[in-house]
Amino acid sequence: MKKKVLLCIMLSCLLFIPQKVSAFLSLVSVEEISYQQLLEHWSPRVYQDVHPDYDVRADFITRINLDGDWLSTNQWETVDTEPLEAYVYTSVSETESHYFVGYYFYHPRDDGPDWGAFGDEAHENDLEGIMLGIKKNGNFGEFVAMNTIRHSDFYQYANGSISEGYETIDNSVSFYDGSHPEIFISSNGQYVLNTNPHGHDIQAYTGDVDVGNDAIIYEYTGQADIPSEVSPPWEHVYGYDMLPLDELWDLKTTYQNTPFQSFGAFGSSVGDGNANAPWNWSDTDHQDNGTVGYGVFVSDPAYMFDVHFNKLGSDFSHQYISNSYWTHKITLNWVQPIKAEDYSNENDLYVDIWVDGKKYIGERMWKKNNAKADGTKYYPTWGSNDNAVSTIDFSSKSNTIYIAREPGSKVKLEVFDSDGTSADDSLGYIEITPNAGEAFELTNLKTSNGGAYLDAIVETR
Repeated sequence: MKKKVLLCIMLSCLLFIPQKVSAFLSLVSVEEISYQQLLEHWSPRVYQDVHPDYDVRADFITRINLDGDWLSTNQWETVDTEPLEAYVYTSVSETESHYFVGYYFYHPRDDGPDWGAFGDEAHENDLEGIMLGIKKNGNFGEFVAMNTIRHSDFYQYANGSISEGYETIDNSVSFYDGSHPEIFISSNGQYVLNTNPHGHDIQAYTGDVDVGNDAIIYEYTGQADIPSEVSPPWEHVYGYDMLPLDELWDLKTTYQNTPFQSFGAFGSSVGDGNANAPWNWSDTDHQDNGTVGYGVFVSDPAYMFDVHFNKLGSDFSHQYISNSYWTHKITLNWVQPIKAEDYSNENDLYVDIWVDGKKYIGERMWKKNNAKADGTKYYPTWGSNDNAVSTIDFSSKSNTIYIAREPGSKVKLEVFDSDGTSADDSLGYIEITPNAGEAFELTNLKTSNGGAYLDAIVETR
């Protein structure tokens, strides 16, 4: 009888353990390395600061459905009511030349001071992350560079011969035990840029951040530990387990705060802010200028790395073998101006690509000066010709971008003549609103005002 009771208890407990078996974790690369093996090999060592003024448990990492549901507006209380088991969400995308390995860290609270009429910094849910670029070498690969998110800014880190592209390289990356990048996650508290960081932003760990008398370390063990001691700093090491980002991606259009209030945005019943999923992350400085748009961090990491870094190698590929986190794939084949807005029958030609009212490609990515309106077709490749930022120099040719926006979003491609100091002249646009799973071959289509012809492919899923 006792054995039956014990067995029932064990089975009941198992019902509450997140199941690790998933299609994602069972995937194997073309080099016959499983994605699970890649994730374990490159799993970061996390130096997590904690803040005693905001309940140190609010700085512990965990999973969003720890309380048994996906409701994002009841997460604040989980710090007090649930054992905060350590989990890290993960993703892997694979091109012909590289792996892009992502790790995402969830905190139930992003706590901070209430400034009254000036706003309350606190909100429920906080998800920050890193993306590693790993060059294939027949084994687990070779580290190339890392992007991290610090609130609404992306930070770049690289070792070796990689040089900066559109963004400054902020530092190098140190590794624990050879392959585990050391990262620092700040604590709750008031966020002030370029001072002692707060708000769970992420940077490469250098050891020069003042964490006071308490801070802990997380490292991958395959077991989700519950931290108990937090001081002295860096003396207590706890294990974390990994979950696929697919758990959240599969719920991307599940609204009413279960867990999203809108595409990529979590709900919150506390404070004035809200958190975003990786497919809604953006760099405040560049989110609308046609360089690295909303969500490209995870929807097209090969593109993001090629924008941010130079000297990635002539074999750097944008051709994905595996990439789960996109909804719109847009390929711009060619553009042919018909009207000329400049002297000598010419335009300084570029194309904007918009999805869901957000700009993804513009003249910073491709522009052709003195383009003749004489029947000539021009074939864009990102980072080439006369693009408006000379430091964007793609290592490999691409005229495709992968985007994550809500299914049914409007796609707009607009042709312009750049006029520098004055307003640019529109040569017309093409708009479509594809549903999920539709593909459109926009073959030799005339734009809205007859100023140009465009040839493009828009695929959705």
